[in-house]
Amino acid sequence: MSGTPKRTDRARLEVHELIRREAERMRSLPAGGVSLADEVPALAALMNAARAAIDASLPAAFEFHGRTYFLRSALAVRLEVFDTPAAAVPLVTGASISGEAFGHAPGH
Repeated sequence: MSGTPKRTDRARLEVHELIRREAERMRSLPAGGVSLADEVPALAALMNAARAAIDASLPAAFEFHGRTYFLRSALAVRLEVFDTPAAAVPLVTGASISGEAFGHAPGH
């Protein structure tokens, strides 16, 4: 049982090191290129988690002049992920277009 936290911590460190290496490799490519997720799996997982955080933050309803309106949205977003609060340059940049809508579920 005492070895479990060490392995978990090591795996956590390893994924962040993979992200750093994949991001470094992506930054070395010509600007404006497209990369496939299977080429940079750790970085793709990070970007998917960033997009999921954005989607989860979308409201299903909002108030306007005393009335509740219900919202569904699909977004196209430009993502910049920074690895520290003080970083001047993003670790990775990308774009994501949602194929599904988030928020209000019609008929409920």
